[in-house]
Amino acid sequence: MSEHESRSVAPIIGTVIGVPMLAFGIWGTFSDSSATHPFELARWVIASDLVHDLIAAPIIVTIAWFVGRFAPATIRNPLRWGLGASGVLFLYAWPFLRGYGRNPAVASLLNRNYATGLAVYLVIVWFVALVWASANVLRQRSASVEE
Repeated sequence: MSEHESRSVAPIIGTVIGVPMLAFGIWGTFSDSSATHPFELARWVIASDLVHDLIAAPIIVTIAWFVGRFAPATIRNPLRWGLGASGVLFLYAWPFLRGYGRNPAVASLLNRNYATGLAVYLVIVWFVALVWASANVLRQRSASVEE
């Protein structure tokens, strides 16, 4: 199978797998509407999409453009990766940091220091980005010495 043929098959496979999963999710949402609150769910899905498309994506694209414009080529990809990973971690951690869902009656619910956890993961991300950028710089220097 050529590369062109495999590219044309991928959307078909994705559709064959994805459409039944989507249908099952929609059916599950509406089959017990007293538990799932489909219109509230729709409001959250639409609002999340609008926030992403109108606020988050333009900010991310602008930051990526500035990094691409002003960062040296050797550290550009590690810097972009570090910023992207940090953003994803922060967005994932936001509800935990804010304590959404915390219930004083259930002591074991959201009982960790999520700010410390986020900080540890951010340190790990930026350490990996630093190692990656350092390796790029060393590789570039050794290549320029060899020439």
